Amino acid sequence: MTCEEIETGELAERYVLGQLDSDGQAAYEAHYFRCSRCFEELQLRQGMQAELSAMAAVRPAAHARQRPHAWIAWGAVAAMLAVAMGLAWWRFGSPPVTPSVAHKARLPAQTGPSLELLARVDPPSYTPPSLRGAATLDIRFRDAMAIYRQGQFAAAIPGLLAATADPKSPDPQFFLGICYLMDGRVEEAITHLRATVDLGPTLDLEMAHFYLAKALLREKETSRAEGELERAIALHGDLEAQSRELLRQLKSMPDSR
Repeated sequence: MTCEEIETGELAERYVLGQLDSDGQAAYEAHYFRCSRCFEELQLRQGMQAELSAMAAVRPAAHARQRPHAWIAWGAVAAMLAVAMGLAWWRFGSPPVTPSVAHKARLPAQTGPSLELLARVDPPSYTPPSLRGAATLDIRFRDAMAIYRQGQFAAAIPGLLAATADPKSPDPQFFLGICYLMDGRVEEAITHLRATVDLGPTLDLEMAHFYLAKALLREKETSRAEGELERAIALHGDLEAQSRELLRQLKSMPDSR
């Protein structure tokens, strides 16, 4: 699925309105997990839908003279929607969703991001070591990571698999798990991210807990994901704040168990 197919088929709108079948929904989610542009478009659409749902819940008075403030509130919301829809037109070159179309689906207002959005992954960056450290790298790992840095995650998998011949080396295990996750092979991702965690205190440990939580969210295993986030937080590393926020959002979801 490409960005062009998504725009032509108005898949973002149909996804928010619950109009995609299971295959279409799965294909769309697999795309926006890896596409920042389509992810941002989805967030915009969801925000618009939440405002429209909130508008539907507010019934203006039958007579404007009796409750003029109701019309003022509606006018403010309508103005905000106009700005949001204008932004969608400017950024993506596609016609915005009109309120008349969006009102056809009476969905409840969204109070936060969906589980699918919380499971979205941005791949961690990798900087190869310089000088003496570069000489000690497994050549298979080095070559695979050169492919990884180009965003070709599936193509990097064979080289990383070969580099995991050393079971005590955390980097190949971790980045192999990331590549599987980016390629949509979640079970394999969980296996290798768990193997990274099992190696104990390494430079990859915090990231392994965090991305293992993301993989578990893909499988809708929220309780286990929360446990991994708590372990990441306990390490007090670079991902502590991000892990805390993700954990907060998970715990605030009504169906997180």
